[in-house]
Amino acid sequence: MTESVYERVKKRAYEIWEDEGRPWGRDMLHWERAHQEIAAEGEDAAPPIRVASVETSDIVASNVAVKAKASAKRAPRKAV
Repeated sequence: MTESVYERVKKRAYEIWEDEGRPWGRDMLHWERAHQEIAAEGEDAAPPIRVASVETSDIVASNVAVKAKASAKRAPRKAV
């Protein structure tokens, strides 16, 4: 049984991820690169399959906002 394009891209993206040292937050780049490589192999490749991903900067900004809010709640109030 032949693998679907999705399975081939998934396996190749995983290989790319491992080859690059398993970096965090680069899943979309690996997926796109894998899809391009599979598409170049033959004409049976489907259009790129999009997967949900969150940008690293979004997560960092979210964590900063949460920490700031938490520290504001813990700050002692000054007596007037």
